[in-house]
Amino acid sequence: MEGNERKRRKGESNEEEEERKRRNSGKVEWWYKIKDEPLADALISTDWSKTPLGPIDSWPEGFQTGTVLCFTSAFPMSLFLGKELIQIYNKGYHDMFPSKHSKIWGIPLRLGWPEVWGELDQLIQGVCNKGEGFYMIDKLFLLEDSDILGEGYYNFSYSPLVQGPHILGIVNTVAKSDHVIRERRMELLRNISMKTGSIRGEKEIGGVLTEIFNSNQFDIPFYSLYLKKGEDSFQLSSSTHLNSFPFPSLISKNSSFSSTFTSSSSNSPERTKEKRMEFEKTLSESVLKASEEMNIVQMNLKSFNFPACGSWNLPVDLSCVIPLLSSGTENSVVGVLVTGINQHLHFTQEYQDFMKVLGNHISSFVHTFKLREENQKRVKDLSRLDRARTVFFTNISHEFKTPITLTLGPLEDLLNREHSELNPEQYRRVEVTYRNSLRLLKLVNHLLDFNELEGGKLVPKFEQLDISTLTSENCSLFGPACEKGKLSLSVKCNQIDEKIYIDRDMWEKIVFNLLSNSFKFTHEGGKIDVELFEDEQYVYLKVSDSGIGIPAKDIPFLGQRFFRANEGAQGRYAGTGIGLSLVSELVKLHGGSVQIQSELGKGTCVTIHVKKGKNHIQDSLIASSNNNKLEDTLAILAGGQSSSAGSSPVPYSPDNRSVRRNSSDHNRSSGLSRWLPSFSKTGSGANSPSSYSSRSPTSMNSRSPSNSSSDGQQPFVIPKILCLFHDLDLKEHFFNVLSNDYDMDVTTELSEALKNVANDIPDLILVDVSTKPEDGFSLVESMKKDELFVNVPIIFINARSGDYQIESLDRGVDDCLVMPFTEMELRARIASHIRNAQRQIQIKKQEQELRQVAEFATIAKDNFLATLAHEMRTPLAPALMLVEEMISENTVPQNTLKKIKLIHQTIQSEVFVIDNLLDMVKISKGKLALSLSTVDIHDCLKITGEKIESELSNTTLKIVWSLDAKKSLVSGDESRLNQIFWNVLKNAIKFGRDGKTIEVISRNSTESPSVIEVDIVDHGIGVHRKQLKNIFDPLEMHEKDPYKTTGLGVGLHITQQVVIAHGGSIIAQSKGLGKGSLFRISLPILQDKEAISRRSSLGSEKAKGLATVPTEMRPLDILLVEDNEAIRMVLTRLLTKMNHKVKGAGLVSEAVGLAKNFAFDLLISDIGLPDGNGYDLVKMVKEIALQSHKAIALSGYSLPEDVQASLDAGFDLHLTKPVQMAVLKEAIHQLCD
Repeated sequence: MEGNERKRRKGESNEEEEERKRRNSGKVEWWYKIKDEPLADALISTDWSKTPLGPIDSWPEGFQTGTVLCFTSAFPMSLFLGKELIQIYNKGYHDMFPSKHSKIWGIPLRLGWPEVWGELDQLIQGVCNKGEGFYMIDKLFLLEDSDILGEGYYNFSYSPLVQGPHILGIVNTVAKSDHVIRERRMELLRNISMKTGSIRGEKEIGGVLTEIFNSNQFDIPFYSLYLKKGEDSFQLSSSTHLNSFPFPSLISKNSSFSSTFTSSSSNSPERTKEKRMEFEKTLSESVLKASEEMNIVQMNLKSFNFPACGSWNLPVDLSCVIPLLSSGTENSVVGVLVTGINQHLHFTQEYQDFMKVLGNHISSFVHTFKLREENQKRVKDLSRLDRARTVFFTNISHEFKTPITLTLGPLEDLLNREHSELNPEQYRRVEVTYRNSLRLLKLVNHLLDFNELEGGKLVPKFEQLDISTLTSENCSLFGPACEKGKLSLSVKCNQIDEKIYIDRDMWEKIVFNLLSNSFKFTHEGGKIDVELFEDEQYVYLKVSDSGIGIPAKDIPFLGQRFFRANEGAQGRYAGTGIGLSLVSELVKLHGGSVQIQSELGKGTCVTIHVKKGKNHIQDSLIASSNNNKLEDTLAILAGGQSSSAGSSPVPYSPDNRSVRRNSSDHNRSSGLSRWLPSFSKTGSGANSPSSYSSRSPTSMNSRSPSNSSSDGQQPFVIPKILCLFHDLDLKEHFFNVLSNDYDMDVTTELSEALKNVANDIPDLILVDVSTKPEDGFSLVESMKKDELFVNVPIIFINARSGDYQIESLDRGVDDCLVMPFTEMELRARIASHIRNAQRQIQIKKQEQELRQVAEFATIAKDNFLATLAHEMRTPLAPALMLVEEMISENTVPQNTLKKIKLIHQTIQSEVFVIDNLLDMVKISKGKLALSLSTVDIHDCLKITGEKIESELSNTTLKIVWSLDAKKSLVSGDESRLNQIFWNVLKNAIKFGRDGKTIEVISRNSTESPSVIEVDIVDHGIGVHRKQLKNIFDPLEMHEKDPYKTTGLGVGLHITQQVVIAHGGSIIAQSKGLGKGSLFRISLPILQDKEAISRRSSLGSEKAKGLATVPTEMRPLDILLVEDNEAIRMVLTRLLTKMNHKVKGAGLVSEAVGLAKNFAFDLLISDIGLPDGNGYDLVKMVKEIALQSHKAIALSGYSLPEDVQASLDAGFDLHLTKPVQMAVLKEAIHQLCD
């Protein structure tokens, strides 16, 4: 210890001595201040004299100050010093880029960071030359990271390092923005949680998962989901669509790795097939390994030539196989998820953790929908079992009826004897036996009733009855039993003003069942209250008791047949669990429902309601009045009163036992015992639970309907909420919570809700479906069918959760709120849905406005193009006609004739451009009409070739023809077919000049013999693969496509549309820039028999056509109306040379004046004239003409509607300027000769 201490003191003395010597010498190295900082050794040990910075001890003060600042900073910092921007940095910076240290320390910026230099060069120069600093937030850089360019996001700044007026370098601070990657991954997980909940079957998985994963193709460049089928097999459920690399459809231990791919690969090269088989084998092994080990397995894809995919559009080198584990205790595998790994990230622990969480999310929803499928199957099985059990009990019930009947007869005889031979104890035993026999009969009848209900055989027969009297009489029969059991029975049946349509027997069963349950489960000293009351639409029967009550956990299950509340508890009374189920079914037949409220130890209240009126009842179920009268007559003859006789309700009390008794009362009284327990009331079992039953959780959790409406308060604010609530308490609660913020419209009836929606569209609808879910779904269906209401969000309020919510969402409900929920959650959900709905409405409105703008723009564009074409045609018309006249003359010298032909060719090219413009308008309007005839494709190619070869005279290009198709006749428009080949060949010449030949090849397709294929191949500049998919689109100015940077950029689009109009197709192929192009035109050919007859007629048509070309025509008197003086002059000259007599006019008024005195044979008129139009002129001239005549419209407008307008006005023919003289000559001959 002492030795170590001496050494330490000696070391300190040496350091102090060195420091003292430095001070004495007057020279202290500046870097001594940072000698203890990380990387100080690297700074000091680097031989800076070999760099442009020079020796470290001669660095300028600015370098020194900046270095000290950098090395002592706790923030990642780097310096770029000198003109070469030599880099040094502190430890924080080093730790951010550890793999770059050897490549950037002491290295110029442009050499150390070549991957960012090109992008930041200009900004860096601004810092160095002008002292202009800059910063960037969340900037993406792909930086060299081991063997990949790593994806990273950074916040950084570049600031000048100055000394006086001089800029010595750059100070760079940087921090990683890891949140960018983290947030996009969290967004993916959120989407899975939100969007997979609605998946109801395996078929829906693919679309949903693909949509979700497409939102983050950086971290999931591809995926493939396999679900477990059987013991060791996995079936492909969905995957990223990779045409060139299909995933195997089935993976199992016994897989043969040759034919399980989802698409055929038989045409692939052998090497590719081998690679795919290797991939399938590796994938199969990885999937099975991940399944067995229940852990992520990595799979290297480098050797499989995996295709480019994902957002980076690069081949994936690494993938992982994630086992999907069930969330149950058994932790079994339900499937596997195969995903690609980001091409620009290493598969770090953080990445692996994300994949595990992703796997858990996918596992959860796969497990959930599998459970849902199993539950649905289980429900169906339980339903079948329930029906089977009911049938079983029904069959047993029928077998029981005979012995029960044989038992009851003797027992009744013993009990009804006036002088019984039985002692009191014996009599009591017989009475107990009798009552239990009646209870057994009751059970048998219930089971039979259920069987008839399910079979549709228990059909109610509705009568118009006094429900108050009937209910009072039924309740009064329980009076003696309650008195004997020391219970207080209070019956308050308010007088119901109108008679109610009910089934008498069913109502009796309802009343007796409810009173029987209260009687059985209420102890001595307790009370039973019965109340009958009404509102505008319903009659209510409420039976409440102070009995033992029902556990809260059992109330939702009441009504499930054979369910008994808290079966395990020690109770005095056994039940079958079908009493309230039968009540619920019977009430339902009356258009009502049942509601139960209960508190353990304090009693139970059961309320039923039935509808007034008869609108809810089929006419066939209503008993005729004659039947009622017959029953009344029989009752009176029996010594009683008619069932329709009015009476006042009589509550039962011991002092009022003189309630009307007749034969029917006696029968009911004698049968009442079947509803009562088979023992006398005692005080035992006070804590025993009831065995109430009810129809179903839906109906038994329902609230009684009410006709109460809103309390009449004036609307406070917009937006408006429509509420459909059947429960008064809920209605009041929601009104109180929301009325201060929203205009509340509260109703209790579906019909009223629909009416209110139609009158004033709400912003949101709240529906309480606890009572009547069918009303909610009816409202949803009505809303979603109407375009006006489709964007109104609908929220269901219910006490049920789980599958009911999913069903609701699946049927069009926007949200489900499950009670209980907080006011904050309610407000947030409502505000969110209204905001989203308003946003959707606004978006639709904007889309509609944009659509209108686009339609207006299209119309304006079409009108502009049509007008432009007209204005361009007008000056071309006289030029074309004059040139054609000169060409037809034999007096023109050859040298001059060549120039004239060149001019003619140029004019025709201009006309072709104009025709293309108008074709775009026709395509836009869907009016690209075809004049069909039999056409030989080879003839079209030869004609087009002859016209176009003149353009090759000054080039080395040569067209090589290989017209090998044996069948070349098609049904088509000859001029349009010529247009197709003209367009494609013109492009081949324009862009194929770098090659030596253009090949034109025809063949009959081997795959489809009914098609002729024409390939036009050039060896010129080619097409980039990215531009191939858009090559047939109209010109888009931002595209750098050589096929669209010259000309109008519409030729290929028009060509495609014309080909499609002929029932064919056109494709473009190219291996890339500088490798030429191929355009393949496929057209359907005529079949053999049809082609033979068409070829024969085609020859005769051609001969006829030649015969109809006139050599000489009879002289005609022609009225020429044209406001363009040049056109009028040229036409007059040419028509005169044809021996016609021509009188010209430039105005409508002038033409009308001539027509009055000039007997003409033919009117040739322009449409657009200074003082009118040709349409009016042709009508006026027909009225005043001295003789009948023909009329030709000559116009620059050539759209189908323009042609039709001319014909409708009275013209016989419409010709488009500039017209060729041969066409005009033939038209005149056809019309007038």
